[in-house]
Amino acid sequence: MATTASVTKTHVDPRNYRADQGFFLGLSVILTVLILTGFGQLAARGITDPIGAPLRLHTHALLLVGWLGIFCMQNWLIYRGNLAWHRMLGWLAMALVAAIIVANYVVTIAVITEGRLGPQFTPAGFTALGTADTLTFVGLIGWAVAMRRNTQWHRRLMFGATLMVAAAGFNRLLGALPYSEVLSIASQLAFVAAIAWHDRRALGHIHKATIVIAAMVLIQRSLPTLLPKLDPWVDFTNRLTG
Repeated sequence: MATTASVTKTHVDPRNYRADQGFFLGLSVILTVLILTGFGQLAARGITDPIGAPLRLHTHALLLVGWLGIFCMQNWLIYRGNLAWHRMLGWLAMALVAAIIVANYVVTIAVITEGRLGPQFTPAGFTALGTADTLTFVGLIGWAVAMRRNTQWHRRLMFGATLMVAAAGFNRLLGALPYSEVLSIASQLAFVAAIAWHDRRALGHIHKATIVIAAMVLIQRSLPTLLPKLDPWVDFTNRLTG
């Protein structure tokens, strides 16, 4: 009870990283469940065929599920105060990130070259979408690793990186609804707002890393619209896809 009171009624000591870690653990689980639901409901409704999908798609999916598992596990390890395992698992996470980068581009190029691109996309738009997701995801992870000795920055940036992955899950979860794109962006920003609310209660102010996450969400969702309008990007896509 004393710990709970210190989080909800007074500011958290920045050195006591476990004092409010329960919030980040809970939020990470909620985000993970929504992402998995977004993809899983397509298979459950028969819209996608996971059995007949190419091996590269299965590999891509398993890598992302692996990331979500590590993301939740890392938050849980910090919640338990197990820094040694958190650091060791972090090295595995970096190897997984490298594999995700490769898989993202392999799948993106294959979808275009095999003629499986949806009517709502152009080749330049689809490569811009994949690039925006990958760059923001990797960029935030790299920043988080650089700030690993600063817990307040590190955990927010890692959450932000996973929020970039969530865009695809939200798009699939909300795809049948009117204004689904707007709702998908709003869903990402709702998580940022939740962190900002927590910042005010726990720290007395909105943390700079939370503002960074909000900016990265807007960048991620703007690039797929802006890049295809540039001739150099269209030329790049043509060379990339042959």
